[in-house]
Amino acid sequence: MQESDFLEKYKNSETVRIGVELVLNSPDYTDEYKELILNFLGDNYGSIPMSTDTGDLTTDMLLTGGISIEPTPFVTGSVTITTKNPGTRGYLEKPKYIDGELVKAIDVNVVELIKLPPKDKPETVLKSIYDDLQIVYGEEIDNHNITREQLAQVEIDLATALAQIELLKVTVDSEMLLRASAENDSDAANLRYIALLTDFQTALQKGIKDAIERVSLSGQVEGLKAQVLVLTQQLEMLNNLVKQLQAQVEAEQLRQASSEILDGFPKTFDQGANTGWKLPQSEIKDEERQLYIVTHNDNKVDFIQGQYLNFYNFSDTESAVFNFTLVGGDITNWLEIPNTITIPPRIDSIAGRGYITLKWKPRRDSSSRKSRHEGSLNVTTSFGESYTITAAYWKEVGRKDTWNARGTIGTTIGTERT
Repeated sequence: MQESDFLEKYKNSETVRIGVELVLNSPDYTDEYKELILNFLGDNYGSIPMSTDTGDLTTDMLLTGGISIEPTPFVTGSVTITTKNPGTRGYLEKPKYIDGELVKAIDVNVVELIKLPPKDKPETVLKSIYDDLQIVYGEEIDNHNITREQLAQVEIDLATALAQIELLKVTVDSEMLLRASAENDSDAANLRYIALLTDFQTALQKGIKDAIERVSLSGQVEGLKAQVLVLTQQLEMLNNLVKQLQAQVEAEQLRQASSEILDGFPKTFDQGANTGWKLPQSEIKDEERQLYIVTHNDNKVDFIQGQYLNFYNFSDTESAVFNFTLVGGDITNWLEIPNTITIPPRIDSIAGRGYITLKWKPRRDSSSRKSRHEGSLNVTTSFGESYTITAAYWKEVGRKDTWNARGTIGTTIGTERT
C-alpha cells in the first residue's frame, strides 16, 4: 500500500491522531512540515474525541502500552506496526523524514494559476485628436512645400541675375581696356560706371544681410523678390551703361580703322557707314583720275592707275559682300573685273580687308587720235551702300592697239595693296 493511500484511509483514526499530536508537539519538526501534515488531514481534524475505548484494537493496544508503532521514513512509503507483549514497553519511535522527498511528493508550485504580467502598451491618443492633428500636419506640409518652391524659384532667378551680372562685369572689363584709346569723355563714363558698380555691390551686400536676418520663410521670399527687382533695375542700368560704352568704343574703333586706312589723295578712296574702297597709293599717277590707263602709239602703255582695288568692311558683326558692274560706253571691251568679293568683319580696330585684280585689255578697233574712252565701275554692298568709280582709256593713235593685256581678274581676302 502506498503511503498516500494509507494516510487517506487512516487519517481520522485515533492512532493517527495520537501520532499527529506527537509530531505537532515535538520540537524536532519544522513549522513547514507541521503545516503540511495539517493541510493534508483537512478541516475535520481535531473533532475526533480522545478515548481509550475506541473499538480499534490497534489504538487500544497503543493506549495501554500493548502496541508500538515503528514508523519508518517515507523513503520506502511503508509503516511497520509490531505487536509486543503488553506491559513490556509502550513508546513511539520518532520518525525521520527527508524534507526534499516530501517536496517532490507534493506540488506546491502551481504555475497554472499565476497570471502573466501585463504587456507594455504604447502611449496613444484619441483617434479624433489624431485625425485633426493629421489634417493640420498635412496642411502645414503643403504650405511648407509651396513656400519652398517659391523660395527655390526666387533663388533660381537670383542666380540667373547674378550670372548675367558676372558676364556683364567681364564684358565691361574688356571694354575698359579698349577705352584707353577712346575720347576723353569716356573717362567720365568710366567713373560713373565704377560708382554705379560700387552702389550695386553695396545694395547687394545689404540685401543679402537683410535676407539672412529674416526669421520666417515667407519673409525671406519677399525679401528675395525685392532684391531681384532691385537687381533687375540695376542690371538694366548696367546694360544701358555697357551699351553706351560699347557705342563709344565702336565709334572710336571705327574712326581708328577708317582713319588708318582711308587716307591719301582725295579722289582715290571713299567710305560709307560700314564699308569703303581705296586705290593703292603707289599706283597714283593722275590725282584727278581713279581707274585710268594711258597708251602710246599702238604698242605701248605709259601707265595703268588701277591694276588693284582695295575694299574694306568696318562692321564687327557681319561680313560685307561687294558686287561689281561695268557701265558706260565700250568699257567691257577694254576692262574686266570679278563679279563679287566678300570681306570678313572688323576685329577690334582692324577693319576687314581684301582687294580685286583688274584686267586691262587693248582696244582692237580704230578710233580718232588722242581720244579718251570713259565708263564706270559701279559697286553695291550687302549693307545697302553703293559707290561709283570712274574708269578711262587714253588712246594716242587711231590705229588698233597691239599691246598685250595687263593683269588677271581675281580676288584676295585678308590683305590689301598699298
